[in-house]
Amino acid sequence: MKKNIILVVDDDPGVRKISELWFSTYFPDNEVLLASGVDEALEVLQNQPIHVVISDWAMPEPGDGFVLAGKLEEYGFDMDQFLLTSGELSAGELREGVDIQFVPKGDLDGLKAWCGDHIEPYQHVRHKNNKMRTLLVVDDDELVRETFLTWVSHTFPTLEVETAGTLEQVTESIEKVPSPYAVITDYDLGDFDANSVWEVLKESWGEGKANEDIVVVSGLEREDIGSMSFIGKGNLQAISSWIEEKFY
Repeated sequence: MKKNIILVVDDDPGVRKISELWFSTYFPDNEVLLASGVDEALEVLQNQPIHVVISDWAMPEPGDGFVLAGKLEEYGFDMDQFLLTSGELSAGELREGVDIQFVPKGDLDGLKAWCGDHIEPYQHVRHKNNKMRTLLVVDDDELVRETFLTWVSHTFPTLEVETAGTLEQVTESIEKVPSPYAVITDYDLGDFDANSVWEVLKESWGEGKANEDIVVVSGLEREDIGSMSFIGKGNLQAISSWIEEKFY
């Protein structure tokens, strides 16, 4: 799986460097990016699937950390994954009504505990505007659905997965909240095929998203699937990479 990306935001270059070394020591299976302030942090977030943001309170102005938190919330970032730190501020001095997780700067045990809860052991699925992202798996063979569901649950423990064996179930899945974000489908589905799945999803998603976020998994290479992606059945590495690209 791809590494989680931790973004550390602090205007002090020394703190940024020490933070990078600290994370490489205690959480070595993660990538660390650094930003010196609000604008730089937002620029990073535009280009990377950030998993956790740890920000100073004053960068350099007191309250800059609150400004960043507000921007992140507008951006749709999962605020459970945001941590504020400060050497000047205490948890009791947080503004009334502000629901932000806080660890005093220098409290390495507190930081380690928070990171252990929010970074390890698995990646969290990225969400958009606080809406869950779910994967829909379509196959008319119940054994295939259950086997694939077991594999996905083991490989991506935090991913929400729905299954469907009929076109009616695909339609029902779209009407649920949350509705599927991406779809893996067999080609030959008995009374219907992958193109039928595409038609149903196109009505809800639009043609562009249907082309981009449906992948056909089949034992035979298909040329009659329009612009949908194709992966050979049994190529779990390629399927895993596709899931990572869509959800992580």
